Amino acid sequence: MDVKPFIDSVSDIAHLPRHQQFVVLENAWAQGLKQPGMSLLNQCKYAVSVIVVLALAGVLFLLFGYGSWLPLVALITGLVVSKIAVAKIERTILSRGLALTEIPVGE
Repeated sequence: MDVKPFIDSVSDIAHLPRHQQFVVLENAWAQGLKQPGMSLLNQCKYAVSVIVVLALAGVLFLLFGYGSWLPLVALITGLVVSKIAVAKIERTILSRGLALTEIPVGE
């Protein structure tokens, strides 16, 4: 996972230099994946995108029938919703890892 978006945004480690934040976040990610179920959750996060898009397409089809706009709306809305879900999954894994990671004292 790319931990760069989390640098300077996690209040517990914001006082550390950027290179130390990067190391702490990488260690936290590794610790988070070691937790029961988190590795499976990480592997399934990409399937979430497909499932959300297909489910949304099905719901739109049931509500409105088939239209030329249906696949486009389902794709765009599904990708936005799945991006939010994937970000939530990643934040959950990272926060569980941060709870287990030793955070160094600032310089």
